Amino acid sequence: MTDLPKGWVNVKLDDVVAINPRAFDQWPDDNDLVSLVPMASVEAETGRIDASQGKRYGEVKNRSLTPFQEGDVLFAKVTPCMENGKIAVARGLASGRALGSTELFVLRSFGAVDPAYLSYFLLQSSTRKKAQAAMTGAVGLRRVPRSWLAELDLPIPPLAEQRRIVAILERHLQTLATAKRNLQLVDRGGEALVRSIYAEMYKDRAGVAARCDNLAPMKSLARIRRDVWSRARPGVPYKEPVSPDLEVVPPAPAGWEICSLEAVTDPVRIIRYGILKPRIREGGVVPYVEVKDLAGCVLGGKVLHRTSRELDEQFSGARIRPGDVVMAVRGSYERSAVVPPDLMAANISRDVARISVLPGVNPAFVHAYLQSPFAQNYFKRHARGVAVKGINISTLRRLPILLPSIEVQTRIVQEVSSCLSMVDRLSSSIQNVANQAEGLKNALMSRAFNGQLVPQDPDDEPASELLARIKAERAATIPKQRTRSRRTPKELPAPATRVTGDDYQQETLPL
Repeated sequence: MTDLPKGWVNVKLDDVVAINPRAFDQWPDDNDLVSLVPMASVEAETGRIDASQGKRYGEVKNRSLTPFQEGDVLFAKVTPCMENGKIAVARGLASGRALGSTELFVLRSFGAVDPAYLSYFLLQSSTRKKAQAAMTGAVGLRRVPRSWLAELDLPIPPLAEQRRIVAILERHLQTLATAKRNLQLVDRGGEALVRSIYAEMYKDRAGVAARCDNLAPMKSLARIRRDVWSRARPGVPYKEPVSPDLEVVPPAPAGWEICSLEAVTDPVRIIRYGILKPRIREGGVVPYVEVKDLAGCVLGGKVLHRTSRELDEQFSGARIRPGDVVMAVRGSYERSAVVPPDLMAANISRDVARISVLPGVNPAFVHAYLQSPFAQNYFKRHARGVAVKGINISTLRRLPILLPSIEVQTRIVQEVSSCLSMVDRLSSSIQNVANQAEGLKNALMSRAFNGQLVPQDPDDEPASELLARIKAERAATIPKQRTRSRRTPKELPAPATRVTGDDYQQETLPL
């Protein structure tokens, strides 16, 4: 780094810190309490750790853990912890000492760099991007090499200026953190607002219903369903749809009818799962929808994985068409979407169900109903599984659905769409503000470590003089002579034997 302010110097990190010191400045006794700090106890982005978990040193000293002490800087070396910003100053340790994850680098200052200043420098997104680029190892097990950290360039201002920088940074970052929390609260409020929009869709709409004809659509839908069957399967007996599960009856507005979801769907293109294990290594040609593609309850604009022509043929009955409704049924039942007009000749995975609605039923209305509180509670009651919950097709077919006339369905879809558009605009505004806040944070960090955040004080001891003095002091310090530990039992001379008559017995060896 060039063009540093007066009094600053640029150094390599291992010139000013000990990387992974293997000892405490003062070793604890076996009965002393020390903190245990697994990786999960190091917070991302905040610079804080949870040191509340403690153990007697004698209980944990033989475990493979990394020792550190109050004031050390912790730097996660492994992906994705490093990228997430698990970098912190060790504070509040029991007896000032701790044992932590072996995936942490410990950086102990020689005295020329303030630990908080160092931690903020490492927390910069620019520093973490460089560390990510330097990672080595297999995918999923990549780590930052010690050599990269040792050679990292670090701008060092006078120690007093470092502390002024930290004070200003912490004040501004606290303000940004508060703003970020408030944005998250507003965003969560948006999610609740979406649910309330879906909740309102099937409440009493007498005013709308009074202006619409055909308020009892089930008779006409039943005829349409039979006609679809007879044209596709002439001479084959028609099977009536299942009855709705009325264990819990949804509140039905005047003029609405209750039927099963199966009753409003195509009897030939039935509600069903998709391809079992559609993922292939290469050569995929047929796009397919999986659970992840339904995030946000939209399919438009998504890049889909592709499966083989053979698997698509094997599961040809699960192919989807524009206007179908697709819904996640394993791992999630909160995601559904209407297949857009530009998605042709596609299929679905086994964790997704296809719902092909009859003419006279608005697909967007069915999708909105699947998102309603009643439908979501129905799925929650019937979900099965331990690690991964899901619902089966028979449960989906028996879902009670409240059905108004097509005119009312269309009116409701328009109102819901309008409300959701407003929520989307609000969410976009929140994301824009969050991006601006992140940009402000990066700019603040950049100014801090370029000497532009606080004014220089000519009375401060220049960093070069402090470094020279610390180097001289360290060179003058005579290393402590390591004393030979007490000999182990194997090295001790064997105790004298005692003779009992002709019986020679060896005394018990000390343990």
